[in-house]
Amino acid sequence: MSFPDRPPRAAWLLPVLVLVAACTGSPGDSAEQSDGPSPSTSASQPSTTPDPIATTTAPSTPSVEPVQTPVPGAEPTAAPADPRQQATLVITSLVWNGTSGAVEASGYASVVENDGVCTLTLTKSSLTATARSTAYADASTTSCDLLTIPRSELGSGTWNAIVDYGSSASLATSAPLTIEVP
Repeated sequence: MSFPDRPPRAAWLLPVLVLVAACTGSPGDSAEQSDGPSPSTSASQPSTTPDPIATTTAPSTPSVEPVQTPVPGAEPTAAPADPRQQATLVITSLVWNGTSGAVEASGYASVVENDGVCTLTLTKSSLTATARSTAYADASTTSCDLLTIPRSELGSGTWNAIVDYGSSASLATSAPLTIEVP
């Protein structure tokens, strides 16, 4: 019996299929073994030497789950954006009042509404102090009532300050400023 000549790609097809089968098997599976000779690609005489690819048993590899490595600088998926209108908040005054012994701040938001709240937040290292006040509409903005944080809640040194505004329809955060507490 003679074998017809095969195209050149048939010579590499069998090893590729065996490798694919070995790589995609489940744990404990291995490539099938052939105990007998495999057909030769030569038409003149069949080979009696076993094909080393067909008779080699692929080592069993356990299934490994991919490890997810965080990308440096990548942020986790954020929560849905706040649907409220983004406003601008300006701190008009940030002072240490030596008479009252407190940090005092005032500011306004670039919207006109009456249901807002202003919050002054002072931070220094791991320390945080806050004060809240109601906000009221004027002719063209919404002003924060005086925000006061007493000395008893603060240590001396340089504190970072921001003022936030929030209402049912708008939100705003000021640019950060610093204040020196004696």
